[in-house]
Amino acid sequence: MLKNMFKAIITSMLILATASMITAEPISAPNVSIDPVLGTSLVSETLKGTSVNVTGFVTWTNGYVFQTSPQNRTITGLRSIELKDADVQVGILSFSGPTGMQPEYLPTRGVEGAEFEFSWLIPSDVIVGDKFSLTVVAQFTASNGSFTEDEVEIVEIIADVTVYVIPMAAPNVAELILKYNNVNARYGQGRTGGNYIQEVAHFMGKVRNSLIPHPTDFNSENKEFYNETEDRFEGRVEYREAVLDFLNGHPLLNELEMPCDVYFNSNGEEVCP
Repeated sequence: MLKNMFKAIITSMLILATASMITAEPISAPNVSIDPVLGTSLVSETLKGTSVNVTGFVTWTNGYVFQTSPQNRTITGLRSIELKDADVQVGILSFSGPTGMQPEYLPTRGVEGAEFEFSWLIPSDVIVGDKFSLTVVAQFTASNGSFTEDEVEIVEIIADVTVYVIPMAAPNVAELILKYNNVNARYGQGRTGGNYIQEVAHFMGKVRNSLIPHPTDFNSENKEFYNETEDRFEGRVEYREAVLDFLNGHPLLNELEMPCDVYFNSNGEEVCP
């Protein structure tokens, strides 16, 4: 009788212990956060081939247990952080210490963790519509002495590459079009000659956009528009095309070609691809 009662008590204790293990709240997993600078903005033509900083922070709770087989592993500290462009590693930050870096309070973040900063090179051959997937992976020291690359947390950000030209008035547009096509601004001699750029300047504003008239309108085309997403003014391609059409309509000119966008942005210093 007592023996059966003892067995029942032991069985009940095992059931309760098992149930408590199953229902126990898991410890928060590590989290990586990339600052939303690149995640929400567009990478302009002027940034092609240049380096930009990817910043953010990682937080974690010491004692987080991975429920892996055959044994559990407990995180004891941050070992390193790496940045990937797609699947290619472009940077890695290592932290010193026998068990990796321990979390510290980050005043500007209001959390416990560690901040990171990587330099990412934007490819120089990007075209409009290209997308890049940047991934930050946190690697932690495990209790069994090995390092985990279990993709503790992966955060992706997408940067849409767009091309825009800095707004400029029609005479400046004409000057660069002529320079690109190796044509002098002045033509003829004396009173029988003239200046293509001056003629463009005299025509500017003569025919204005009926909806939004500006002194810089050229053949009813506005010079610029406001990009609300990027909080900036951008030059309109229709405006540059109107200037090109005006020049090509001159009796002494024909078949002038439009420079590429980077040529305009660099004031004629960059070579078009």
